Order: sequence, then C-alpha cells, then structure tokens
Amino acid sequence: MHSTVEAELSWTSSGLDFLVRLDHNARGFGAVLQQAVREAIRSGRLHGGDPLPSTRALASDLGVARGTVVESYEQLIAEGWLAARQGAATRVACLPPVPPTPAEPPAVPAPRHDLRPGHADASSFPRLAWAAAMRRVLAEAPDEAFGYADPCGRAELRVALAGYLGRARAVRATAATVQVCAGAGHGLGIAFRAVAALGARTVAVEDPSSPRMREIAAAAGLTVRALPCDELGARADALAGLGANAVVVTPAHQYPLGVTLSPRRRAELIAWASGSGGIVIEDDYDGELRYDRQPVGALQALDPGGVIYVGTTSKSLAAALRVGWLVVPAQLTDAVADTMRVINAWPSSLEQLALARFIEGGMFDRHIRRMCAASTASGATCSPRRSPGMPRCSRSPASPRAAMPWSACRPAGRMSTRS
Repeated sequence: MHSTVEAELSWTSSGLDFLVRLDHNARGFGAVLQQAVREAIRSGRLHGGDPLPSTRALASDLGVARGTVVESYEQLIAEGWLAARQGAATRVACLPPVPPTPAEPPAVPAPRHDLRPGHADASSFPRLAWAAAMRRVLAEAPDEAFGYADPCGRAELRVALAGYLGRARAVRATAATVQVCAGAGHGLGIAFRAVAALGARTVAVEDPSSPRMREIAAAAGLTVRALPCDELGARADALAGLGANAVVVTPAHQYPLGVTLSPRRRAELIAWASGSGGIVIEDDYDGELRYDRQPVGALQALDPGGVIYVGTTSKSLAAALRVGWLVVPAQLTDAVADTMRVINAWPSSLEQLALARFIEGGMFDRHIRRMCAASTASGATCSPRRSPGMPRCSRSPASPRAAMPWSACRPAGRMSTRS
C-alpha cells in the first residue's frame, strides 16, 4: 500500500525549515525530490542565496540513499536552479523574478449564426471522406513521408493541384510551377517577400480590401499604395500614378465589394504588367465557390509569366487544414523557393498527401459541387424574405480612402429625417 510522507524538515546544517511532500513508495524518488525543490523556488519558499543542507544530512532526514540526493542536486545545478562551489554549501541560484502570469481571457461562446465575412461553414467539412483519405495515407505512405518535408511541397500534391487548377480554374500550371504553402495569408507573405527580393519596393493593394493583406505586405518590407475599386473591380488605369512594382488583386470575387473584375480591367492589368515589368499577385481565395453565376477563370491564364496565383483550401474545405498553394512564373521560382526555405513553415506532409488523394479520387470536386448547390439553395431561400419593414440599402461608390463602402439605408416607406 502506498503511503505519502509529509514532514517539516529542520536541517541542522542550515537551520532551514522546508515542508516537503514525498511518496517513498513512488518510482523515481529522485525526480520527485527535484520537483519539490523546483516548486519551492517557484513559489518563493526558497529564495536566491538560501543554503541547502548537505547531501548526507538531507538523505538522513528523508530516509533515502545519499546517492539519490547527490544525483538530484547535480541535476538541479545543471538546470540552473542551484549553485555550488567547492568547499561551500549548495545554495539556491539567484534567478530573475518570475513575471506575472497574464489572466486567461474569458471564454467567448460560439455565435448561433456566424455572419462574419470570409468564414466558411465549418459544419460542411467532409469528415468521413477526409478520414478515409487520411487512413489510406497512414497505411500506404512511404517511410520518407514521415521525415522532414520538401519546402516546395509533396510532389504528389503538386501534380494533383496542377491538374485540378487547370481543369477548374483554367490556371496554366505544371507540378514544377506549383508550390505548397500554409494557406492564402502564408502564400501572400511568400509572394510579397519574393518580389521584394527581386527589387520591388511598392505594392498596390485594392481599396477597399482586407486589412490583413496590407499588414502582410508591409511586413515584407513593401510600401503599400491604395488601388481604388468600383463596380467593375480594381481600377488598373490608376496603377501608373502609384509607382507600384507589383499589385495584388482578387479578380474572381473582390473582397469586400463582391464584384468580379471586368474583362476590360483584366486586359488593362495584363497590359500594365507587360509594359512596366510589374508583377500581378492574384488572390483567388474562393474562386470556385460561386452560386450566383458560373465561376470566372483565373487571371493567371492570360499571362502565366507575369502573374503569381495564390489559392487555398480555407474556404473550400476548412481553414484548420492550413493548406494553400502558389503557381509561380518561371523567373520567380527560385526566389519563392528560397523564401519558403527561410520562412521554414509548411503544411504537414500527411495533410498534403491526404489532399492529393482527395483531389485525385474526385472527392474534392464532389464536395465543391455540394457546397455550391447548398449556397444556391440558401440564396434562393433567403433573398425573397426581406421584411417589409427592413431598411432598403444602396451602396455608394467605394472611396479610395474607405476601408469599407458605406451604405445609405432608410426604412421602407419612410424618408429619413437625418442628414
């Protein structure tokens, strides 16, 4: 039967009183003693410079072998908790004060209806199909897949993505031009750093746009200039006056306005890149998810040599997967690969292999079709249900300085009395 001995020890060699709780029947008695001393130092019961009893006296008081106490002291000295000098008593090391522990933020309950923009429906994740793909990967993956990953991504996934993107998004890609990253934000950071490494100093970012995109560009050392948007998308004609070496756009579904870049604006962007030598970064964060119209092909198809294409599974599958990709022009492949190696962050090889199997097995296409069908049904259900008393809203043209377009709203049937 195990028994715990609790004793207040008065050590004659130091006069130090030390309350310690030790289980003499527990395995690893030395480890228990070490933890007791650490806790006494952390809690302030032992202070820097306090002497500890000799190993012989402590072993006698605790009723253990002296060698156990010697090994415990040596371990605590090696970790920096204790200090020892030949011919002097072992003492508690003088350590810097422990900073106060920040309070845990209060738990925020999940909203009943999450209406935040840019957040996919997490309940739509195909758990069973993904679990089946992952089981196959765990059973069949080669041993090297469990080692350090290629910074550019697993070859199996790059091949699968090149085929899928060409089929679904009209992207012109090969496995050699696809690089796997950890989501769109990570991919944009890599793209910004790569163009900066090649000499770019200024990037034009759509206005309005996600504040996070501007933060990522600035963190890469680029000066950010606002590129105004209107009902036709980004105004490519304004690029000449911004002095930009690169521009990032969301052609398929501008965030937050929701418009699709017009054919004329697409042509103007490509002409700007060709004429100035600038780089276009295409953020295709949800290009395949449309319920109001057929998806529009990627801008990258018009100029594979001048456009960096960025995509992600964060909207189509789940943000928790942290898998995205870049399709990179040949002249930027080395710069992007070098940036990937320096950043030293990429998705798990097992997640990459599971996604490759998910795509090649047709499960990804089926999932996208289900998502689009569900969105179509939701739109048809919700759009005619505006209450007669709900405000009628009209959006103003986007202001070059505004983070979001403003809306003029008034209750139906009444004129607003406020100017």
